[in-house]
Amino acid sequence: DSPNLWENLIHRRPSSYEGKGAVECTFKLGYDAVWVPFGGYAGYVEGDVYVDEWGTTWKDTGYSWPGTAPIAYPIKTRDDFRKLKIPDPTIPKRLNDIKAAIELAENKIAVVGGIVGPFSIVYYLMGLQTLSFTIYDDPDLIIDIHKVANEFLVEAVKMMIDAGVDA
Repeated sequence: DSPNLWENLIHRRPSSYEGKGAVECTFKLGYDAVWVPFGGYAGYVEGDVYVDEWGTTWKDTGYSWPGTAPIAYPIKTRDDFRKLKIPDPTIPKRLNDIKAAIELAENKIAVVGGIVGPFSIVYYLMGLQTLSFTIYDDPDLIIDIHKVANEFLVEAVKMMIDAGVDA
């Protein structure tokens, strides 16, 4: 995916990856399925840098649309984990892009609901260096973070299934 491809296919340049545009591109490409992320992609708060709801700071490097690169991480210690405010996966607007995609797809293509994996969440919360040291120094912290991440993701998957995703 790229904004250039979307603009060429559907004659509008997206500011972010969104379900409706993804379905339109999928039809134009003749594919039989479209991937739509749970909760969509976060927008930028200050230019090309933003902090997501988990507390991770991201920067748009210009190389990976619609993704960005994490540059600062909220968890360095167990105490940081205790202070972490876990996002609420049940916020209804998290399904907006998925519902829009399902409606536009009209059962002509499959809508695949996307989630980040639990290891990715741990990496995004700690960064590779802290994660690597913590595996040695406090492996139970890694397990505890995975438990929280999995609880969030299981709820996300249940919500997407209830909304009608095909996979």
